[in-house]
Amino acid sequence: MELNTPFIKKLHQLGFLRGSLRKRIEAKIATDAECSYCYALVVLKAPFPLGEPAIAKYDNWSYYYARNVLKAPFPLGEEAIAKDDQWSVDYAQDILHDPNYRSWRRRYLAKHGG
Repeated sequence: MELNTPFIKKLHQLGFLRGSLRKRIEAKIATDAECSYCYALVVLKAPFPLGEPAIAKYDNWSYYYARNVLKAPFPLGEEAIAKDDQWSVDYAQDILHDPNYRSWRRRYLAKHGG
């Protein structure tokens, strides 16, 4: 799905995204991980809870959302992150600041199954 992020950003800045129109547009954005991430980062400049389930399905978008939007851990996305060696290391090191970042994936999978 492609949504024109600059266009959505301009609508938001001009105040057109209000009420039911905003809800309909956000519902559509929330179905796509990349769009949800970009909407949170570029338009809202804040978390986008409605889009978090879509974001959490992907290791890369979960990492970027945690790093660039939340600037904090993103527990909902940790399952996806833990499926990949490199994203796991990056997340544990950059987001969790875990001194044992190389073993975070193994510990996560042992605790949560997988």
